[in-house]
Amino acid sequence: MGFREQSKHYLNYFFAQFATRALGFISIPILTRLLTPSDYGIVSVFITYSSIFATLFTLNTYVAVGRYYYEEKDDFKEFLGTTLLINVVLFFFSAALIIILKDKFQSWLNIDYNLLYLLFPVVGITILSSIFEQVFSPRRESKKIAIVNSLRAYIGFALTVVIILLLNEKKYLGQIYSLVLTGIVASIYFIIQLRPYVKITFRKDLMVYIFKYSIPLIPYFLSGIILEQFGRVMIADYTGFNDAGLFSFAYNVGALMAMVVIVTNQAWVPYYYEYMNGKNYEKHDREMNLILRATLVIAFALICFGYEIGYILAAKQFHEGLVMVPLIVLGFVFFQIFYIYARNFEFHRKTVYLSVTILLSGVAVIVLNMIFIPIYGYIAAAAAASASYLLMAFLAWLVNRLLKLRGYPVKKIFIPLFVFFAFTAVYYLLLTLPAYWMQLTLKIIAIGLIAIALFWQERHTVIQLSMELYSKTKK
Repeated sequence: MGFREQSKHYLNYFFAQFATRALGFISIPILTRLLTPSDYGIVSVFITYSSIFATLFTLNTYVAVGRYYYEEKDDFKEFLGTTLLINVVLFFFSAALIIILKDKFQSWLNIDYNLLYLLFPVVGITILSSIFEQVFSPRRESKKIAIVNSLRAYIGFALTVVIILLLNEKKYLGQIYSLVLTGIVASIYFIIQLRPYVKITFRKDLMVYIFKYSIPLIPYFLSGIILEQFGRVMIADYTGFNDAGLFSFAYNVGALMAMVVIVTNQAWVPYYYEYMNGKNYEKHDREMNLILRATLVIAFALICFGYEIGYILAAKQFHEGLVMVPLIVLGFVFFQIFYIYARNFEFHRKTVYLSVTILLSGVAVIVLNMIFIPIYGYIAAAAAASASYLLMAFLAWLVNRLLKLRGYPVKKIFIPLFVFFAFTAVYYLLLTLPAYWMQLTLKIIAIGLIAIALFWQERHTVIQLSMELYSKTKK
């Protein structure tokens, strides 16, 4: 597959992910001035719970759609119909259970009743949105995904501001109401788009495939949520929603790195399956090498200027949390390395190992948070998340070796990673300089130098790909 087509999908996925995270990043300058850190923390905790319940409500059965598409069988419509039927039944059963036990759930989650009930539509929208992306992503219709996510984000942001201004109290509800309203409209679009690919039926053999693939992944998805989001819940429990808001703000700045990781992984999945199915390991390694090095350059740039980005965007009361940004960025570097090996588990349908790997890391982050948040506060959550991502990457590589799965050679990771850490150490030395203009100038030079250092051996490939991309933009 040519670079031109790949670059088109990378750009589409970039804008899709950028739009999806817009309410958490682009809206920062306004929301941090309309909401208190405590309000900000409540919204982030609510979103964490919605992610958890999307998995628990349906026993994770909606995630099998994307994998079954690559089976290349002629009964995909029946598979999608069976999946939707199972999800509807499980969703309403779970919702009824929560309503019956609402007092216990309200106490466990430490949220108001109105937020408990608002979880239902947000969870349903999350599930339907995921199914939509799982159908159209492998079809390489990334533009369709980018458009709908962009509209949801920007319209949702505008609606959030309006609702917050209309509310006299509990202003955090403005963002949640916006999620629900824009999500309902988007869901209508999802249903219309998915209809041609659905044949409502129930087949036992497809149900077995769905549960066999999805249930072992429940620990994986829950642990992933714990790694990425649960820290703010524990901060809220130990030190309050104000600190949870500071952590969430810093995380949203550092999550620019997450966007890079998600974009490359989502856009590259179809090509990964193509290379692995065709045993084209040379091309697999070549492209993975470029992706890893680009990730490290972007990560270093974000470490250098993450504080400035947050300082410009947010209100003053949020600035103290920006010290966490480098730790958060580092965690997503480890996550990119983890995914290099984790995707092999899905390809070989050994998802139980994926779940075990990330479950152990999830347990580690909970333990670290329990020990260190009461002592060091919210910064401990950022350090714990980064350490857990490192553990997750190591375990994924180790299990690949034990199972003898064909993966990216680990020796090709060490040198670029060493260069990255060396430049990161230089960054902290630059912070000791007395004049800010000196720091700024040398940070820009350092970014250029790390790019040269990491891509020097690949300079001919980069020049060739750049010329192809330039030719594409000219057309």
